[in-house]
Amino acid sequence: MDGLRVKRLDRGACAGALVAVLSVAVPVAVSTARAETAPGDGNRYAQGPVYLELGVGAGGVKVGDLDFYPAVATLTLGAWPLPALPGVGIELFADTGLREGREDGFRLEATRAYGAAVRFESPPQRGLSGYVVLGYTAFELSQSFRDGGSASDIEEEFGGARVSIGVAQRLQRVPALSVMAEYRKYAVEEGLDLDALIIGLRLSAP
Repeated sequence: MDGLRVKRLDRGACAGALVAVLSVAVPVAVSTARAETAPGDGNRYAQGPVYLELGVGAGGVKVGDLDFYPAVATLTLGAWPLPALPGVGIELFADTGLREGREDGFRLEATRAYGAAVRFESPPQRGLSGYVVLGYTAFELSQSFRDGGSASDIEEEFGGARVSIGVAQRLQRVPALSVMAEYRKYAVEEGLDLDALIIGLRLSAP
């Protein structure tokens, strides 16, 4: 079971990974935020100052030479609190595991995760917006090994920064609904290599 435990990396490596992601994400957010709103898109508050997102996706977890792809569901509650900065939101999110990933007798599941973040979203262009989310996540992984009739289980908790890049497309027939797709990358002190692809729906309050 020792081969399944996450190996500790130095903090410089984790910080370097986060800086590399930010060096791509931040310029994208800044450039899209400067775009002019297309005719008919209106102000972001036209849909209301509160939104709810529900998504499902697959995570990628690398532990040593093993790769796992557990399925997760995610729920986000957010708000646009500053009328002067309509593209800046704050949000709370929670994730839960749907299916464990398996490889070579090992099993890994993202049991649960939760955290808070700040969202930077561009003005919509024909209903399409790009966004970057920067936040902190605390999560728990359940790891197990099955060998014949014997079994060994470990539950470990981690915490670290989360960086997300995504797009949201407003539905023309149902303006309060948007389809979203998002890539998430996590930087964790313990050296856990974790990312995820999420697709889902966003519901904006009237």
